[in-house]
Amino acid sequence: YHLCTPDGWAWDLESDEVWALLKSIRQELYELFDGCEYFHLGFDESHAHNKNPELKMKLPYYMSRLTKEVSSEGKRPMVWMDMLLPPEAFKNMTGNAHSVKSRKECIEIIKGLAQNTVFVDWEYSTSQAPISSVIYFKDLGIDVMGASWFDVGNAYAHIDTVAKNNLFGYMHTTWHTISKDLPNIVPIAKKLGATLPAWKSESNEQMILSTLLRYVTIEKTDYFSSGYIRKQI
Repeated sequence: YHLCTPDGWAWDLESDEVWALLKSIRQELYELFDGCEYFHLGFDESHAHNKNPELKMKLPYYMSRLTKEVSSEGKRPMVWMDMLLPPEAFKNMTGNAHSVKSRKECIEIIKGLAQNTVFVDWEYSTSQAPISSVIYFKDLGIDVMGASWFDVGNAYAHIDTVAKNNLFGYMHTTWHTISKDLPNIVPIAKKLGATLPAWKSESNEQMILSTLLRYVTIEKTDYFSSGYIRKQI
């Protein structure tokens, strides 16, 4: 608990122990995911910083230092970008973020980040393309990805925005609803261009997904051990 902000929600980035711990965690993850090119640092929902003026003033420094540390380790840092949307233009998207006061202030913070930082836009509320917040960052010359949750219409809007505007990519998030919404991965994957064997077109999404999940293993597998029933055609 002593490594966190008073609310227990975020790291206490004034602690040298925290900086050393974060570096150690990153190194362990780099080893676990050997060859990874990106590292997501989070940065959204920083409630303690948003409520504490002294901490809020220091967050741009923390963001700059962390993104540059990751970049120096040979990875591209990724961040949730809602805290860097100007509140006067995107009021509905800055409630859970470290919201700064003006577009000018947002731009100054962006300039302080590692130059190879990738922004990820978690705009979950719209089902209409183009998604304006993604385009805002694209027009600033930033590599930006659209990110949806499990609403298929929202995912389609992000995918269409990414494709039609030649953006950096798309990210699908899962969070705490994964047990209920996991089958939606199938239509979203199809929208992204994934193909399935022709015989699967007669299966529902739950059946398709349960089959595909059998492939998610660190062990080598084959066709006969990849079904969700003991015998299948």
